[in-house]
Amino acid sequence: MREAATLDGVPANITRVEGISSTTQTKVFISAFTPAPFAPGTETVQFFVIGIVTPYDNGAELIAQVIETWQWH
Repeated sequence: MREAATLDGVPANITRVEGISSTTQTKVFISAFTPAPFAPGTETVQFFVIGIVTPYDNGAELIAQVIETWQWH
């Protein structure tokens, strides 16, 4: 299931994934294209993925925290 979101004003997608572990409460990937290319190593990239996996029932709060506080530098 995909949900639209924004990371510091940049369009993003939240993708919820069903896990096979019964202890995983939340498994989510937040993906976006960065506002400008960056070079974390020797190659320039622009696609960014944040993974959130937790066995606790605070997944919604974790997602909200990332979405609300994310800043591109």
